Amino acid sequence: MLSRRLAVVLHTWHSVAARMPPYLPGAELATLGAAKEIDRILDEEAHAIAHEAADHATECGLDGEAFGLRTERPVWRTVIEIADERDAAAIIVGSRGLTGLSALGSVSHAVVQHARRPVLLVLPQE
Repeated sequence: MLSRRLAVVLHTWHSVAARMPPYLPGAELATLGAAKEIDRILDEEAHAIAHEAADHATECGLDGEAFGLRTERPVWRTVIEIADERDAAAIIVGSRGLTGLSALGSVSHAVVQHARRPVLLVLPQE
């Protein structure tokens, strides 16, 4: 199903600066500046992670294409929209399951619930 297909590797995350409260008493400009610097670093890391995974996909016989993407929307929605835009044959999503309630994390659970295409869930290694 996936051989010689485009493998869009998406590493998406939420902005730290965008989640800052509108008013911070005292050193709000310094705090906002630090948050923007964190966003810059996270942007670089997201691109590096996506490119490394895309390179791995290419080594495995797929055509890897990398996206590091900051989003203000729910991450699961961004994943589905990118898959729809690229007409993906399937969505492969990792799951950290940070809540401890199940193997599904909130993002992977929402992708499984809302995607209109096959979803392959990759569980963390123990």
